[in-house]
Amino acid sequence: MSFSYCAICFSSNNTQPNIILIMADDLGYDHIGALGSIKIKTPNIDSLANDGVKFKSYYSNGPVCSPSRAALMTGLLE
Repeated sequence: MSFSYCAICFSSNNTQPNIILIMADDLGYDHIGALGSIKIKTPNIDSLANDGVKFKSYYSNGPVCSPSRAALMTGLLE
């Protein structure tokens, strides 16, 4: 299962947001500290998540990573 995580950070000096999209294959929802992991330490990702916006509902386009990446890059579902 593929999960994507997006953190959006707003700066008062810039009118456009900085967007960071992290796409990881086979990453479980609770594998990131900011989303509940106590076994795996992810301080840098946690910092991004705590300063940004967390999108908690994401549905993969396919059961493997290639269709998911293609859908993300093209905006097409198939």
